[in-house]
Order: sequence, then structure tokens, then C-alpha cells
Amino acid sequence: MEEVPGLIHPDEPGLITRDEDDQKNIPVPKIEIERKCCPFYGFWNTALGIIIDLENNHCGLLNFSPCCMEEKGRTPCWKTCEFNTKTAVEVMDIFREVRICPREFDPQESSWGGIKFLDWLNYLDYLENKSK
Repeated sequence: MEEVPGLIHPDEPGLITRDEDDQKNIPVPKIEIERKCCPFYGFWNTALGIIIDLENNHCGLLNFSPCCMEEKGRTPCWKTCEFNTKTAVEVMDIFREVRICPREFDPQESSWGGIKFLDWLNYLDYLENKSK
């Protein structure tokens, strides 16, 4: 794997620190959707504490910008993304309070407020480990 200065080592904790209780909650989707190994891939961060599923290759960290890894011909993966740095992780601890609206969990109700971002991370971790 290519070394990127400042990148978090894949064996170190990821985006934010999750305590044991956080790691136990894996939500059950309504439908199965193939996802990239990045919690921000295909999303738009509204800056209102809600991240919306756009069903495209946008980066939820760089609103309305395509995934920088795909732009460089690489497979999107948060563990090797140039934006997954120790500095960014400290700043992104605010995502503990954010809600994300992935379409596989949408109950098709007009007032749906999404799921906790930590639950989304747990679900993606589950998918990644399930495929190994």
C-alpha cells in the first residue's frame, strides 16, 4: 500500500473513537445497497447536522466535489484516503452528533431524520468484515 504522509495507519482507530456501547449498535437496512469503503462516498453534508445520500460519487467532506480517489483512478477507501489524517480526525469528532440518511435505511416516511453517524460507521464496518 502506498504511504501517504500524515495518513492514519489502517490498524489505528478510524474516523472517530467509538466506545464499546457505540460499537454494538449495527442498524438493519430495509434494502441491500452496494457501498464503497468510505462513510462519506456519495453523500452531501448539509452543514445542518444531516448528511444526505446523493447516490453519486460526491465526497461528503468536500461538498459537490467528486471523490478525489476516484479522480486519481484509485478505489475509494476511507482507510487510505488523503483526507483521513490525524488532524482531520480531531476536527471530525463533531460527527458524533451528526445524522446520516443512507437510502437503504429510509423507511419512506416524509419526516425521517436518518440514523446516527456512529451507527453508519458500525454498519460499514460490519459490511467490510462480512465480505472477508
